[in-house]
Amino acid sequence: LTQLILPSIRYAQAKNKLETGDYAGAVRIFKDLGSFRDSDTYTSRYSLLAVEPGDVVRFGSFEQDGNLENGPEPIEWIALKTEGDHVYLLSKYLLENMSYSASFGMATWDTSGIREWLNGEFYNEAFTDEERSAIMLTHNEASTNERYPDMPAGEDTDDHLFLLSLYEVREFFPNDSDKYATATEYAV
Repeated sequence: LTQLILPSIRYAQAKNKLETGDYAGAVRIFKDLGSFRDSDTYTSRYSLLAVEPGDVVRFGSFEQDGNLENGPEPIEWIALKTEGDHVYLLSKYLLENMSYSASFGMATWDTSGIREWLNGEFYNEAFTDEERSAIMLTHNEASTNERYPDMPAGEDTDDHLFLLSLYEVREFFPNDSDKYATATEYAV
């Protein structure tokens, strides 16, 4: 009874929670069930959806400690917000030291070198196939930057990875003291 029927009931409860969008509740049950049926698969698939804003999660890996011999380290992300089955994450640390764009002229997001790197080399190297399948394509609308109103906004883009806009920085980090991050040894 306790080894089959009760776990089956809990499993059904967890599946019901998934259907109603209670990802945190479902993941808690699936974690408790361990390897019962495919609970461990559900735990790994939905654990990111169970985070709350401010939580730190590990997702992907990238060189951070500067020791290339021990391989890349797990990337830590801060959950900024959740909307249904979308979680917006921001890297806790500055992972790479690079310019916004290789050209010294005006650059917009759609033509920036950092956008190309984030959605190309970084996206392909830092995440497994399974992790890449969990990263949603996001439509980013180009808008004029109020600090530089004479600079063109560029074109809208669809990206897997992107930098926060000025407006998002203000939304998530209203205090100037919160707008600083630490660089990894590798980025330094």
